[in-house]
Amino acid sequence: MGIITNMGIINRLIFGNNKLNNNHHYHYIKPYEVIRFSWNKINKKIIEKITYPLIVIFLIRGLIYGMTMGLFWLIFGLITWLIFGLIEDFIFGLFWLIFGLIAWLIFGLIGGLSEGLSEGLSEGLSGEELKTRNKPNQGIKESAKNTVILSLISFPVTFLLSVSFGLVSAENVEPVSMLIVACWMAMLFGFSFAGRPVIQHFVLRLILWRSGSIPWNYAHFLSYATERRLIKQVGGRYRFIHDLLREHFATT
Repeated sequence: MGIITNMGIINRLIFGNNKLNNNHHYHYIKPYEVIRFSWNKINKKIIEKITYPLIVIFLIRGLIYGMTMGLFWLIFGLITWLIFGLIEDFIFGLFWLIFGLIAWLIFGLIGGLSEGLSEGLSEGLSGEELKTRNKPNQGIKESAKNTVILSLISFPVTFLLSVSFGLVSAENVEPVSMLIVACWMAMLFGFSFAGRPVIQHFVLRLILWRSGSIPWNYAHFLSYATERRLIKQVGGRYRFIHDLLREHFATT
């Protein structure tokens, strides 16, 4: 159960944000250079995901489960009261009623918290581009740095979730396994946001390099072209100096 639940969290973190996936433009690599948090969206989504499953699903399910088991033992006690006594089976049935409520209450809190955190972070987290760049590949380097930052920030949350599911599940999960799962989830979370443009940039450069369209060290190539006065560096960007070259590449 713990492994299945953790895989569900990973699926939610990576693929659960439909808004992000639907609005993503694959023809443009947008660097994740500046991290922005919307705490209002995060808090709203956490409260929503905890309240609804807790009241509507888990609490009702726990009540039904507890009442069913409790009623069974009460009926069993009525049938066998001459042998075992009614009070003992009444207490046993009451125990199952309370156990069902508490068990599903815990599952509701953990499930709602995990889903609320994942969706809240997905909707409340956004990235922006730097207004000015001073070096080549600065945007991609900042995105790679933010990938590590997001992974470190999300690690305490993923570790607590992994420990919580390990405690409530019936499986005997070792602490090392929970730590590995937490690290893996945190890394996936970081790469699903800030790491995505880094991967896209690397794959694009690899394809163009393999096809012979560009050199592998593209920054060195641009610096060489700048020294030969073919292009001009403006901050972290480059443009052609000669009007004829600009017109040629604009029309082709």
